[in-house]
Amino acid sequence: MNNFDSFFWLIFVGIGVYFVFNVVRRGSLKGAIFNATIAQTVGEVEGSGPSMMRTRVKVHILEKDAQKLVGLEFVATSVASYDMMPLTLSVTEAKKLVAVLEQTIARTERNNRDGPQLISVKGSFAKRSRLSKPISGRSRMLGTVISAPEVTHVSKHGLWLLLADEEILLPFEQFPWFRKATIDQISHVVAPTPEHLYWPELDIDLSVESIRHPETFPLVSRSSG
Repeated sequence: MNNFDSFFWLIFVGIGVYFVFNVVRRGSLKGAIFNATIAQTVGEVEGSGPSMMRTRVKVHILEKDAQKLVGLEFVATSVASYDMMPLTLSVTEAKKLVAVLEQTIARTERNNRDGPQLISVKGSFAKRSRLSKPISGRSRMLGTVISAPEVTHVSKHGLWLLLADEEILLPFEQFPWFRKATIDQISHVVAPTPEHLYWPELDIDLSVESIRHPETFPLVSRSSG
């Protein structure tokens, strides 16, 4: 056995020892795959997939370094195969996923009820759901007509804002001023300029860039009270 083979087997044995150690440390094989302890399996949802294959998503509560996390286990099984892919989310990331799912469900239910509405977007056609009544009016700034922004959905996790052909999520954790506002207050939004939005009934003034990238902006609402 040459030096290269010895080095290869040394790495292979090292990986095996670490994996066995992680299984013991995390309490199970799946825990080792998540690299966290599975504290509780909350439930699972079965979906449709290719024929002769069963697909489902299991949801776990994970513990790692004294922190609670959310674990999603995507499983696809057939007579001859078993595939599993783990996904670990922080609580904040899980809330964003829930908000996206709520938005998708609301759109799907509305489309099933009313049917999609076709609008022209940059020379092509795109589907737009009728989630709410359009916000009335247009803002004029220096002779330029600016299409009014539209709040398309509000859940307990945040609100969705449609700007032209772009839809942006505003989580309440990052935009807490909207959390206790009414639907009418949230829906009344105008664009004084293409790069700024204003909620008159809440006296909140935000730049569009700060909404797109809240992590890089110290968001401050302009409040009269």
